[in-house]
Amino acid sequence: MKRILISFALVCFISAVSAQAIKPCKPCEQLKNLQLPDVTILIAEANASDTVADPNEPWNPPVIINRPFCRVLGRVSKEINFEILLPDESNGRFLMSGGGGFVGSIQNMFRGKVNEGFATAGTDTGHEGGSDATWAYNNMERQLNFGRLAIHRTAVVSKTIMQHYYCGAPVKSYFLGCSRGGGQAMVEAQYYPEDFDGIVAGAPAFAWPAFAAK
Repeated sequence: MKRILISFALVCFISAVSAQAIKPCKPCEQLKNLQLPDVTILIAEANASDTVADPNEPWNPPVIINRPFCRVLGRVSKEINFEILLPDESNGRFLMSGGGGFVGSIQNMFRGKVNEGFATAGTDTGHEGGSDATWAYNNMERQLNFGRLAIHRTAVVSKTIMQHYYCGAPVKSYFLGCSRGGGQAMVEAQYYPEDFDGIVAGAPAFAWPAFAAK
């Protein structure tokens, strides 16, 4: 099978193999003008090497990115905020991170993989704040975004941005998540198997109503 779902408790390490680095075909800043349906590009900025990525975000541990890259922040629909980092020398592969708990902030756990040539992405799953589920009360859109749609829509948009930036689709696309991220991986494998070539579901929390009920 082309797509394989692997479930285990530890986050898997993916090694990059690329015969030749893929270069951008346009300046990073031009992505700010990219017109995609139901998508707003908020920031598109080129970053030099030795950039520290969000050291104060608990779900995104401090990391030094030691090669130039393009950072894009955007929003899908009304509330699905996302980030994608695009290295200037890409291995052609896309790696998306799952989120923890109720998410509620952009969680791109694999920013450091930019150093190996991966384009990496994460999302807040369509709401801010994640200490409890009050954000979901009487809000079906947020419930659907968190439960099923946000990862899928962010993946589709991120790969489209990659295609515009590198003038070519990703060679391979991967998703890795643990706990709630593992549950997101399960949803992707069941409902959107075309999104990724490989999915890692670590300790998946996928029966969410039963799992989170008090």
